[in-house]
Amino acid sequence: MPDLEVAPSCHGRNGTLNEWNPDAMTHNIDGDHHNRGKPTPASIHSDEFEQLADRFKLLGEPARLRILTTLSEGERNVQEICAQTGLHQANVSKHLQLLRTTGIVTCRREGIFRYYRLIDTALMTVCRNLREGLAHQ
Repeated sequence: MPDLEVAPSCHGRNGTLNEWNPDAMTHNIDGDHHNRGKPTPASIHSDEFEQLADRFKLLGEPARLRILTTLSEGERNVQEICAQTGLHQANVSKHLQLLRTTGIVTCRREGIFRYYRLIDTALMTVCRNLREGLAHQ
């Protein structure tokens, strides 16, 4: 029997994004003892599509992409992010709050400053891959 292509799951059991594994893309139709002889359905569930769409929506704002790129270089406070991106403090703070509530970044307080760092590194991997793809077009 031929192999059947199915989409890999993008989220692990704990809700974090897994690294894409091309070896997980094919499943032999006869390999599943529960569905012997029947095509295996795609392994991405509808709630996972919603989570992926929400992540991509976050990337739809150029200012957030600039902030995320800055944070991918290391931990920064709001003033440092403003200096590197050229964005205004109120705008940066608004975006950082959204990125924090969605679990993309975290922060720590040191004196009067809050230092932000990227915790969803898979998101920046997606951005790098897309940029490389655009460069080859």
